[in-house]
Amino acid sequence: MVLQDVPQSLRQNSAVGLTDRHFRFRALDGYRFLAALCVVMYHYNNRFSLGLDRWLPMIDDFNLMVDFFFLLSGFVIARAYGQRLANLGDYARFLWARVARLYPLYFVTTGLAALAGWLYSSRGLSPEHPEMAWNGLPAAMLLLQATGMLDHLTFNLASWSISAEFMMYGLSPLFLRFLSRVGGLWALITAVAFALLFQLMRDAAHQRAWTEATFDYGALRALPTFLTGMVIAQSLPRLRALPIPPWALVHGGFLLILLGMNLHWPPAWLIVLLALMLTACALAELGGADNFMRGAMMGHLGDASYGLYLVHQLVAIFVPGYFGDWGLASPQARPWLALACAIASILAALASYRWLESPLRRALIARPWRIA
Repeated sequence: MVLQDVPQSLRQNSAVGLTDRHFRFRALDGYRFLAALCVVMYHYNNRFSLGLDRWLPMIDDFNLMVDFFFLLSGFVIARAYGQRLANLGDYARFLWARVARLYPLYFVTTGLAALAGWLYSSRGLSPEHPEMAWNGLPAAMLLLQATGMLDHLTFNLASWSISAEFMMYGLSPLFLRFLSRVGGLWALITAVAFALLFQLMRDAAHQRAWTEATFDYGALRALPTFLTGMVIAQSLPRLRALPIPPWALVHGGFLLILLGMNLHWPPAWLIVLLALMLTACALAELGGADNFMRGAMMGHLGDASYGLYLVHQLVAIFVPGYFGDWGLASPQARPWLALACAIASILAALASYRWLESPLRRALIARPWRIA
């Protein structure tokens, strides 16, 4: 979720050395947007009772695109900060940069979700959504809703993964040190072993699969994929010795993942395929070959992916027509309402990045009272 954190003047698409932490992976930006769009489809299919899963069973597995976000975040953090977290000052600046990037929009969307809850209750209407319970608001504002302290999702359902990512940011120096000590292979083995152990613990507690964890220790769900993303980033110098993957292989890999979702392949297999696709895409970009996924349009959409992820459920609440849940819209109208909400969400996300997220991030980082 942080590919766009580098200043615009430093984000170039030319094929540069692996040591250039400012290299922007535009195709990965584009795939991040497509993954966010898949999450929108997953949520809207349920919110609007569209029944799309009857024709496209893959929609039921689109929640796994969140694991792609974790992979990508680990990859980007290792690329950008792998050699730059040497002391507590570096660590404090790193965390502040993450707060400046994520929190402004998060604070706004969480506040709007709380406003929606108040509107529901003030009109005497029962949304029948446990995430509207006010006891979850403190955890939401402190980004703690993925730590197991709640028994339900809280305001703005998708925000649990932002909480999980922030937990991973806090552990990033430990992950990077561990990776430098044991090497990529053993770190990867550790990630797999942790996923297996997490699943065994959840089985013993009669909980859902680890790939479905959200409020119920979703931060632990993020750990193996985040660490795997770091392993991929640290392995790029050695992987560059391999032939450059053609873009057809990258795009074909993404289509294979969608096919696997449609056939309901085991989630662990799909996550492995997502990791391999991410690796192939990164190598193809470093190889310098042009592709439509590296164009400016996909870069702009990639910038908007974080906003799309956080905004889309709020749009589905506030756009007139979502009130179909209250009997004010016919089932026939719901697909059009969902499409309108999706388009409105993309436009709102693009506007948010330009006029809210970027200015506030720059202002927060540039404040003279920031940590020296």
